[in-house]
Amino acid sequence: MKKLFVIGLILFIGFFPICAGADLIDFESGGYAESDSVGTIITATNQVSFYQSKNSAGGVFKSNIAEVGGSTQYAFRSMIGGETLFDTPSGGNPGSYFLTDINVQANAENYFIQFSSPVADISLDLYDFDNGTGSAVLTAYSGAIWTGSVGTYTVSSPPGDGSVVSLFISNPSSDILSASLTWINGSIDDETGIDNISFNTVPIPGAIWLLGSGLLGLVAIRRRKKKAA
Repeated sequence: MKKLFVIGLILFIGFFPICAGADLIDFESGGYAESDSVGTIITATNQVSFYQSKNSAGGVFKSNIAEVGGSTQYAFRSMIGGETLFDTPSGGNPGSYFLTDINVQANAENYFIQFSSPVADISLDLYDFDNGTGSAVLTAYSGAIWTGSVGTYTVSSPPGDGSVVSLFISNPSSDILSASLTWINGSIDDETGIDNISFNTVPIPGAIWLLGSGLLGLVAIRRRKKKAA
């Protein structure tokens, strides 16, 4: 009985983050190559999933990796928009790789992010290579499937010249379980990339730790009673 309880408690603790922690996803340490698809990434404090779609209802495609200076120009082709070659942003800190859409030229590709554990904030860098006329909107949600908006950050008419715009939500009305980066007001911004996604995972509630401590106490009391008998 005691062994089962201990195993269960270990699994329970392993499922939840022990404490708050800052995390950064920059796609440098995942062993990626250009054109690789990206689904779920396990970080030090969370599990993060990436999707893309042409609508605001949620992701249906996996995102892809673009290589800075890559010869295949996977993310940003020279015949579209800002005519930027070789996936090279004109600023920011992309390192060697960043995340991009699947380069469907007919419409914008929206980015969607899910967290397995709630986070207290989110920020990311947007590399914008197209001449989009609309707005880029980062939205945070309290629901795991992009429902219950708890904060937004809007960039009107991104410059479309390969420059970097940082978007962030640092004071949501409640914890964040998902986020989206969408295009509105007529934008057809296909040639974009995101990188340096940072967030702080919410610590495990104190009440849960107290519950675990109480259960351990009950086990100890039961052992003492058995020895006394």
